[in-house]
Amino acid sequence: VRVGVDAANSQLVILEDANDNGIADVGERVRRVTLESGVTFARGAAPAFPGLGAGPVSFTRTLNGLPAMIFHRDGSSAEYGGLYLTSTVALGAGIATDTRAIDVTRATSRVTRYTYQSGAWVREN
Repeated sequence: VRVGVDAANSQLVILEDANDNGIADVGERVRRVTLESGVTFARGAAPAFPGLGAGPVSFTRTLNGLPAMIFHRDGSSAEYGGLYLTSTVALGAGIATDTRAIDVTRATSRVTRYTYQSGAWVREN
């Protein structure tokens, strides 16, 4: 399964990539999930989370040209990486505390969410 991040359209593109070629072929299931109104892929005013870098998405694999997380049948993912989410209000106002860092561990595909509070990244789950 590939989950592409379409930051420009505030969407996740989910592909059940049966032949593992990184593109949506005829017969492969594709779903688009739009973020809630007022939420965007961005780091905003928060500092970079360790290992994720400054951009909104750190994955180097792709899905139809979009950065993507790749989840394998054995429960692992193709690479370590993550993304940032923040509110459009916070983005415009320079507020760091609305920002979330989503961190994906390669070996287990475990997703951990962090929020920026009081000058530090704090684990939420």
